[in-house]
Amino acid sequence: MDAGSGTSNTNLRQNNKNSSVSALCFSHNKNYIACAYGDKGQLIIWDLNSRSIDFTLNGHNSTIYTIAASEDFSLIATGSNDKKVIVWDINQRRKRCALEGHSEAVFSLKITRDLKTLISGSADETIIIWSIEQRNQIYYKKEHVFYVYSIYLSPNEENFVSGPLIKLLNIGT
Repeated sequence: MDAGSGTSNTNLRQNNKNSSVSALCFSHNKNYIACAYGDKGQLIIWDLNSRSIDFTLNGHNSTIYTIAASEDFSLIATGSNDKKVIVWDINQRRKRCALEGHSEAVFSLKITRDLKTLISGSADETIIIWSIEQRNQIYYKKEHVFYVYSIYLSPNEENFVSGPLIKLLNIGT
């Protein structure tokens, strides 16, 4: 720990030194990091207290580009070059469901606080709103003329914006 800046320079390193990180997400309590490496579609959960891998989840067959976590870190969603969104149950350390509907890579994800809804954006220029419980699409629309790289939920979660060109949409759409 650097006393002047309050930062630490500890490296977390997977065994395969040739794999690069493609997506990251901190737990809200800052005790864990969800991390995707390389083109094998692995999701690795790091325990920051022990500075070691807690567990690894496999489900995608290509690079994971985005990770979204619930506030309590019980659910994680990953989007990949394989066009799938996978929802993971972190407490049970298993895949909860795979959601298919995009025709290109998935670049952006958001999970609502109630853990019922997931929003995904893709290189196919579409946004899909999913019911996590029902495991189906609630809304599907081509909203952009370019890849959907970014999704942000409003604080009350009634609206969201997506980019690269800003589109404001109502979540109940």
